[in-house]
Amino acid sequence: MARRLGLMPGQVQFRVKTVTALKGSWTEYKVAGQPVKIPLLRATKVVLTGEPAPEAAPGKPWRGDYQFSVGSVKEFPGGGRLEDGLRWTSFPAGVADEPLQRDLALMARSATIRSGRSRSAGPTMRRW
Repeated sequence: MARRLGLMPGQVQFRVKTVTALKGSWTEYKVAGQPVKIPLLRATKVVLTGEPAPEAAPGKPWRGDYQFSVGSVKEFPGGGRLEDGLRWTSFPAGVADEPLQRDLALMARSATIRSGRSRSAGPTMRRW
């Protein structure tokens, strides 16, 4: 997707703005025969604030909020583990062209239907 946007390494600096989860719980593993509880977040959304890097090529409006979602995140002592992939959900105005914005809306709608949260077709799905 980065190539499709024309985004090359070193053009944008990101900071985490927010991390939210629809539901938090615990999952349990056995380690050396002992139960160990690990935090588990479901339907996690992450918003990153992007700023053009000093060495960024001019011409693209990289500044703004970039959002992606993750199916679930498990927090281990050494770091987190993402499950069900990372899905971009929105980009700042001017970064993504209209076909990419339609693709994102379709993927978001498809994920909502697969998860059982919605059965009604929105405007994006009606076009298909």
